[in-house]
Amino acid sequence: MKMKCLLDYELVATGQDREVNLLVNLEASAMEERERKPLNLGLVIDRSGSMQGEKMERTREAIKQVIRHLDARDRLSLVIFDSEVTTIREAIPVTDRAELIHQVDRIHARSMTNLSGGWLKGIEHVAAHAGSESINRIMLLTDGLANQGITDPGALVAIGEDALERHGIVTTTLGFGADFAEDLLTDIARASRGNFYYIETADMAPEIFREELGDLQQLIAQNIEITLRVRDDVNLVSQWSMHPSDRMADGVRYQLGDAYSGESKKLLVALSVPGYPDPGSVVIADAELRFSDLQGDVIQPRSITQEVTVDVTDASAARRAEPQADVVRELGMQISARARQRAIQEADRGDYARARDTLLVAVHKLGSLGISDPVLEEERQQLEAQAGRVTEPRYRATRKEMSGDAHQIWLCKNEKLAHSRARRARQDPPIF
Repeated sequence: MKMKCLLDYELVATGQDREVNLLVNLEASAMEERERKPLNLGLVIDRSGSMQGEKMERTREAIKQVIRHLDARDRLSLVIFDSEVTTIREAIPVTDRAELIHQVDRIHARSMTNLSGGWLKGIEHVAAHAGSESINRIMLLTDGLANQGITDPGALVAIGEDALERHGIVTTTLGFGADFAEDLLTDIARASRGNFYYIETADMAPEIFREELGDLQQLIAQNIEITLRVRDDVNLVSQWSMHPSDRMADGVRYQLGDAYSGESKKLLVALSVPGYPDPGSVVIADAELRFSDLQGDVIQPRSITQEVTVDVTDASAARRAEPQADVVRELGMQISARARQRAIQEADRGDYARARDTLLVAVHKLGSLGISDPVLEEERQQLEAQAGRVTEPRYRATRKEMSGDAHQIWLCKNEKLAHSRARRARQDPPIF
């Protein structure tokens, strides 16, 4: 992986305190020609009564598509849940695809939603064979609320954290339709270092499963961490992006999860720099990248450290400095994510007018950031369109869309965001 540290303004004026935004940009290399890492994959599928019809039909199709792309190197477990939890298959190598596909064809919708029971059983199967030699992942799909078993959101999020810490199991969540609890699923995904997908229409399900599986089969780095250490006279003001973090004795460590071939990952923070009295280059921080490199026959720990510097100059030169477009672009995206979060809180209280205003204010902010950028222009258009749909009849679906967008932006998953928007643009309006 390559790391690059960028400031929105590298020139700062002598004697003047200044807040700057630091973007740590990671670029994963393209996968080399080699044998991919085996998968230890658990599918945990809701089959409650609301999944009947086209939802279940498309879900079965998506599962069968996953099966066809696995082989004897991979382990697959399959758990279905409603008010009861049923193991269709324990975590064994995929050597019997035809029989497994036949079993999937017999899955039908039934009763209530014991999400915790199904998920815990799925974790049990994957954990039985979890190890550093395989990619340990669960895909948890539901279209409803957790209304049996463990239903407390905090306790459910803790399940994901525990599975990650104890067994290295990452959980990706998939919300299907209009009735699932998007806050819960995005919180689980964030705590578990997984992805979150909003399956707006039944037709999207096979494509989304294919995307997630394709990423897993191209993983080149795991356990990505950035430790940021600022100098004694520099303050870490805030983190824009929402990666999990913990304070160390000498800095703050951010956990960015895994990376697949060609993916970019980002961390954006705000720093307060004091007014240095003398011109020249000053080191204000250093960023250390650590990750497990999956390229090659043996997993290798890697570490890269880069200094972050500002150039102290006279006030007139500092005023003339142009901002770094990559940093401003990411700042604009994070502003839009926070606006969505605030708008959701306002609309949840029934104040749709204020929620629309919040989104439109963000549109104006993005337009006043001082750069002309097609990504930010598209983001402005998305915010405007979502503001137009924050109305009582359309809010339930719009909330899920905004929540999904904010989640992807907070974790700087720009490729995932682009893919989800492309899917939405191709789809007819939701049928459920």
